[in-house]
Amino acid sequence: FILYINMLFRPIRELADKFNTLQMGMVSSERIFLLLDEKSDAEAYANDPLAIVPPELADGVLHCIYAGRLDLGRKILDAAWPSGLSGKQKYWRALCAEASKGPYGEQIRLLNKGRGKFPS
Repeated sequence: FILYINMLFRPIRELADKFNTLQMGMVSSERIFLLLDEKSDAEAYANDPLAIVPPELADGVLHCIYAGRLDLGRKILDAAWPSGLSGKQKYWRALCAEASKGPYGEQIRLLNKGRGKFPS
């Protein structure tokens, strides 16, 4: 009798094993598709020019712009810009545009008057 019970449950166990393997394959494929759908760094940089360089550099340059030292901010950016990386001018424009947003934008422009050309 025990042999017959074992013979009855063996196909059920094999079916459960196959179902488990199928579920693991589906979960793995879902993870792979999520990885494939992620944007590359280059795509992220193309959409957001402010994401190109570390935020510490942006903070330093913005501090110079807010202090009325547009020329010094540009020099810092030129010195710290990663070699071989394009998009410096696009980054500079986006950073200056970010600095001139808000209620103090006009005052920031006036502070920097005569310290270099504020990109528009």
